[in-house]
Amino acid sequence: MQEQAPGSQSHVNPLVRDLLSAGGGGKVLAVGGFLGPAAEGRVRIYADLRLGTYFELAESDVVRIVDADKPSDPSAVYFRRDAEITYVQTATMRANEALAAAAAAPITAPGGCDCGSGAATAAARQQGGGGPGGGGPIIDLCEWGCTERLRLCEAGAGTFGQFWCYLNYSLCRLGCMGPISV
Repeated sequence: MQEQAPGSQSHVNPLVRDLLSAGGGGKVLAVGGFLGPAAEGRVRIYADLRLGTYFELAESDVVRIVDADKPSDPSAVYFRRDAEITYVQTATMRANEALAAAAAAPITAPGGCDCGSGAATAAARQQGGGGPGGGGPIIDLCEWGCTERLRLCEAGAGTFGQFWCYLNYSLCRLGCMGPISV
């Protein structure tokens, strides 16, 4: 084995070198996924081989891609934390399933979920003492549902798969806020 001088850069892992050159110190995110076709200058990363959830980002925001040993395993994709991503989640269902899902959704105030207000979450109010009017604390059903999905996702996700869980959680919470008006 050849000895190297303590200050030598030749023994530095190439992945570490790339991550440090991209800013290091938490400025890079990693996700496990399957690379798919995308427009020129873009990179598409599928969450799994069902191909229903993916995101795209500019090639220039990708720091490094570490390919998996087998095609059935996800690659590790390292990208800049400030990258602008396009997130797409698709689902296919029969019309009667879509109508049933819409009918089962909680009724919301005009303009969105109205999470956090007593009106939209009154059914979740605890009975008995507590807050004004004796109703106790109000459970935000929208936030609770998003958190529940996050915890279930985290339980089944590996190290690189957790990014997908947090991305889904963020978009779910965004949906709780209702439409954004400018």
